[in-house]
Amino acid sequence: MATQRKKIISGALFFLIFFGAGLSVQAASLYFSPATGSFSVGRDFGVSVYVSSSDRSMNAVSGGISFPADKFEVKSLSKSGSIINLWVQEPSFSNTLGAIDFEGVVLNPGFLGSSGKVLTVNFRAKKEGTVPLIFSSSSVLANDGLGTNILTSLGTANYSVNGSQSAPKIRPAIKKIAANAPAAPVIVSSTHPDSNKWYSKNTAKFNWKTPKDIIATRLLLDEKPNSKPAIYYARAITQKTIGDLEDGILYFHSQLKNAAGWGSVAHFKIKIDTEDPHSLRIDFIEDRQTFDPSPAVFFSALDAVSGVAYYKISIDGNKPVKINSEISQNKPLNLPAQKPGEHTLFVEVYDRAGNSTAVSEEFVILEIDEPIITSCPSELKGGEKLVIEGETYPNSIVSVWLENRDGEIFLQQIKSGSDGLFALVWEDKVAKGIYKLWAGVTDEKGAESGATEKLMISVETTPMINYLTLSIILLILVLSIILNVYYKFYILKNTIRKEIKNVDKNIRKVFKILNHNIITHIKYLKKSKNKAELKEKRKEALKAMQKNFKDAEKLLKAEIKNIRKDLE
Repeated sequence: MATQRKKIISGALFFLIFFGAGLSVQAASLYFSPATGSFSVGRDFGVSVYVSSSDRSMNAVSGGISFPADKFEVKSLSKSGSIINLWVQEPSFSNTLGAIDFEGVVLNPGFLGSSGKVLTVNFRAKKEGTVPLIFSSSSVLANDGLGTNILTSLGTANYSVNGSQSAPKIRPAIKKIAANAPAAPVIVSSTHPDSNKWYSKNTAKFNWKTPKDIIATRLLLDEKPNSKPAIYYARAITQKTIGDLEDGILYFHSQLKNAAGWGSVAHFKIKIDTEDPHSLRIDFIEDRQTFDPSPAVFFSALDAVSGVAYYKISIDGNKPVKINSEISQNKPLNLPAQKPGEHTLFVEVYDRAGNSTAVSEEFVILEIDEPIITSCPSELKGGEKLVIEGETYPNSIVSVWLENRDGEIFLQQIKSGSDGLFALVWEDKVAKGIYKLWAGVTDEKGAESGATEKLMISVETTPMINYLTLSIILLILVLSIILNVYYKFYILKNTIRKEIKNVDKNIRKVFKILNHNIITHIKYLKKSKNKAELKEKRKEALKAMQKNFKDAEKLLKAEIKNIRKDLE
C-alpha cells in the first residue's frame, strides 16, 4: 500500500512539474546585449537594448537607462535595425545626468519574439572601474487595444573598464622593399568601379597595368583591408575575374614582382549586396477607410547588408515619388490629397545596391456630407439675379454647377462662413432656358463631398432695348422721313417743272392761235368791200375766236387741275 501511495504522489508531482511548466505564462522583458564586457579607457563600444515578448504581441515600449556619468559617456544613439516603427519620444541622452530615455511604437500587428532590438547605445569608456547599467523606468504594452503592461522582468549589465594601454605594441618587422622593386599596381574594376558604392553583382572583374619587367604576380580577395596577397602566379597577369562572391565588403589585393623582388601591395575595396530588402510593411495610422483625403502612413523595411536607401510610392499607377529613407524612418508620411473612392498605394523599397522589393495596399477615401441647399428659385424672370443659399461645413469651399440644355456646364464657388452658411449670387446674367443646378463642398482638410440632387430652374427673359439701340432706331426713322420728304419734294419739283413747261407750251399755242385769228380777222376786214360783207366776215372771225378761246380755256383748266393734283 505504501509503495502504491508513493507511485501516486510521484505521478502527481510529475504531472504538475511537466504539464504545469507548459501552462506557465511568459511575459515581456527588457535586457541589454552584451550584458558583460571588459574595455580599456578611451575605447568605444556598443550596447543594444532588446525586448522579449514570446507569447503575447507587444506594440509599445518605453524606458529610462541609468549609467555612471564619471565612467561612461554616450557618443551616439542608433535606431538602425530597430523594431520600432514610430518614435513617440526620440531617443535622447544626457552625459551630465547619466541618463538615456526612449519611447516608441510597433505598429499593428506588433512584435512577437525573443530578440526585438529597440536601439543601440554607443558608449566610450572614460575611467577605470566597474560600470553597471540599469533600467530606471520602463514599460512594455500588449497589442490588445487596452494598453496592458506585460513587462515582468528587467535585465542588468555590468562592465569593467581597465587602464589605457600605454605599453608599446609589438609590431611585426616590416620587410623593406628593394629600391628597384615594382610600385603597387593601380587596380580598377569595370564591374565595381566606385569603392564607396554598393553593387548587386556578385561577379567582380579587376584590371591593372603590368610593366614589361614583371615576372610574377600575387593576388588575394578577402574581408581585410590590408592583407598581403598569397595566391602566386608565375607570370605577369593584368586582370582577374572572380564569381560567386559573398555579400558584404571585400578587398582585392595585388602585388607584382620583377628581378629586384616583390613590390608594394595595392588594395581595392568592393561592396556587394545581392539580396533584396525584406519585411517591407505599409501601416496606416488610421483605418484604411477614412474621411481624411491625405491619410498618414508609415512604411518600413529591413536590409541587413547595404541598408535601405529610399522608397518609391505611387497611387493608382501614377508617377512614383521618391522618399529618402531618413525622412520616412521616424515619422508617418501624409499621402497627397485623393478624391473619394477606392485607391491602391504601391510602395517599392530600394537598398543601396539597387535591389528592390514592393508591396501594395488598398485604401478608401470616404465622401463627407454634401451641402444642403436651403433656397433656390425654380423660376426666374428677365433681369432677376440667381441666388442660391445653403449650409455646410464651416470655412469650406462650396462649388455650384449650372448646366443648360446644350450640355454646357458653368461653375462658380464661394466660401462658407464660420457658421457654415453660404449665399451665392450668380455673377453672370442667366439666359432664357431650362437649367439643372447642383452643388458640392470641399472642407478645410481637402475632403470632398458627393453632389447634391439636381434642381430644375426655368428662366424667362423679356427683350430689352438699350438707349443706344433706341437712339439708332429713332435716328434711322428721322433720316427716313427726311429722305422721303426730300424725295417727294424732288419728284414734285420735277413734276411742277414739267407741268409749267406744258402750260408754257399750251399758252404759246393759245396765243399763237389767237394771234392767227386776229391777223385773219384784219385780213378779212381789209378785203371786205361793203359793210354787209365786213359784218359777215367779222361774225365768222369772232365765232372762230370764241371757239379758240374756249379751247384755250379748257386746255389751261386741265393744266391747272394737274398742277393742283401734284401739289396735293
